[in-house]
Amino acid sequence: MKNLYFLISFLLLGASSMAQCPTVDINRDDWSIHSFDTEETNGEGPNNGHAIHAIDGSNDTFWHTRWQNFTATFPHFIAIDMGAEYDIAGITFTSRFDNNMTKPKDYEIFLSIDGEDWGTIQSGGVLTYDNPEASGQTTSFDFGAVTARYFKLVFHSAYDGGPHSAISEIYAVAVDGSEGCTATGQNNQILTFDPIPKQYIFSDDITLEASTNTDLPITFSIDEGPATLTGNVLSLTGQAGTVSVTAMQEGNDTYYPIAQTHSFQVIDVSTIVPEVFTGLVESTPILMPELMPYKLYAGATTEESEALHISEISFEVNGEMLQSVDNLGYFSAWWTPTEYGQHNIVITATSSNGMQAQIERNITVSDAIETTTVTTLQNAVIDFGTIGSQWYYGTYTLPQSVGSFQSIIADFDVTCPSVPGGCDDWDRLAYVQIKNKDDK
Repeated sequence: MKNLYFLISFLLLGASSMAQCPTVDINRDDWSIHSFDTEETNGEGPNNGHAIHAIDGSNDTFWHTRWQNFTATFPHFIAIDMGAEYDIAGITFTSRFDNNMTKPKDYEIFLSIDGEDWGTIQSGGVLTYDNPEASGQTTSFDFGAVTARYFKLVFHSAYDGGPHSAISEIYAVAVDGSEGCTATGQNNQILTFDPIPKQYIFSDDITLEASTNTDLPITFSIDEGPATLTGNVLSLTGQAGTVSVTAMQEGNDTYYPIAQTHSFQVIDVSTIVPEVFTGLVESTPILMPELMPYKLYAGATTEESEALHISEISFEVNGEMLQSVDNLGYFSAWWTPTEYGQHNIVITATSSNGMQAQIERNITVSDAIETTTVTTLQNAVIDFGTIGSQWYYGTYTLPQSVGSFQSIIADFDVTCPSVPGGCDDWDRLAYVQIKNKDDK
């Protein structure tokens, strides 16, 4: 049997008196299936997949839209007859427990007294789960109490992007009927107020936009943070922090009030320091049979790349600045050593905010060239879908050189590892791909 549990959130309900009302679980003993768009009658087994399995009290079963010999597409719906009228105020359901597929995403809820007149939408939007990638997840949504015997869940999409919906169990709650905690005869509104992405202290003013399905007027307020509001125009004060802004429709005799709050970060990028990197290493010398030009490479990254970029990377060798060139994000400079031995190389990356980062390498240039062997992949298990992967990646330090070697020979030894499934003909085909520091 399933554990009954209800996660109640009042993010969308603006009626403060209703939001404070205790709720009680609606007894499901008299529930029945009123209607549905499709059900899978065979593919999930003789005692699974049917609409009735969304209210049968078992985690091992679920309602699934039809897929065998026919693929039912969105929208999907399932309607429940609760057997009596209740001041219903929230619905909870769980996804199937045997895998993570078919979780409903975009939804609508309709309520009815007679199972024929469904009136206006009472709740809708995007369902949230603690972990959309996991099985057996619970989602809940609440609304102002409405007297109804029937409720209908309508789904317009799934988190996995597929055409199906599946639900393991459905539950509902009602307000408890204490003083001030009954249905008022009002209906619910649907408020659309898109989240606000992160901003920067120098970002332009934001024109706030929100709407309801009733077209009643909406007001905005700043709850906290470095921002001011003039009408529906939000202006940042030039400081970093978290801004919380609420869109509110106050309701009327026909509709409950509704509010929705979004928070966003305001970021100061002036102190962000870039990170510089290079393939140049001190552990092995640069080999060249005679003193000749050698190309130095470096790259850099920065946080908040939407607002910042790397404006320059400079190369300084033994105190002398070289001319650098931007090669689509990587910087390079030609350097011709004047003598063999050790050389000091300083690489400096400058971000568009003026902040800099440096790395220093003490590199030896040598003409002592000999055949070199580098062990790379070793004991790598290529086992798709189980122990390892279809691909195996590694990063290794190869000789730094120019004009020193005539060829690169890769000795690739493939054996059949002692893993479940062993090897087949495809396991005797493989290749090795070698990339340079430009990922080419």
